[in-house]
Amino acid sequence: RDASLVLEPGERVCLIGRNGAGKTTLLRLIAGDEKPDAGQIKHKADLRISQLAQTLPDVGAATVRDHVAAGLRPLQVLVDEYHRLTAESLDAAGLRKLEKLHHRIDAESGWDLKKRVESLMLEMGLPADRKMEVLSGGWRHRVDLARALVSRPEVLLLDEPTNHLDLDTIEWLEERMRGFSGGLLFVTHDRTLLERLATRIVELDRATLTSWPGDYKNFLRRKEAVLEAEERTEA
Repeated sequence: RDASLVLEPGERVCLIGRNGAGKTTLLRLIAGDEKPDAGQIKHKADLRISQLAQTLPDVGAATVRDHVAAGLRPLQVLVDEYHRLTAESLDAAGLRKLEKLHHRIDAESGWDLKKRVESLMLEMGLPADRKMEVLSGGWRHRVDLARALVSRPEVLLLDEPTNHLDLDTIEWLEERMRGFSGGLLFVTHDRTLLERLATRIVELDRATLTSWPGDYKNFLRRKEAVLEAEERTEA
């Protein structure tokens, strides 16, 4: 209610709050999966947003390679459109459109998408040709994480990212997120990940968002001071 939140590049913001407070809903609003009852969600044009959901994906008969590559589908559409246009006789407007597509694909390093998929799967140790439906929950979550990262998003939304992951993958994720240049907004019950990763805490409490600059220890210290002040006021 009357919420205001700005996410900057390079920030690693942890969203905290009681179960049922609306943390996942807020992530879905930012991702565009839900619409706000009022107000606006603004972002720059062509912003790349990726989301790792809390629930495991519905995978069907897809292979690991197919599932990871699906994270690049919007970019693949642009590449396919570019190749379609190059095969046509274009007027001035068509040439401008082609040039615009070329610049955008260049900006997103989209000319060798297969190589990008293969490189990330190798880095994460994923079994490229295995069917998703035969994988354990941990491996499926790991593949879903690769799908979220393969597009090289500018905003990354992680909802309980360490669920189902083994310790090695959690450590890999933490290291990867420390080097992430975009804006990271995550929800976690993993206290260690929270303490090591967050550069700002945003608390969702009774329909209100409160921003607490600094790490989790700083949040606990300042929150305790606020509660003590409230108690004195009530007394």
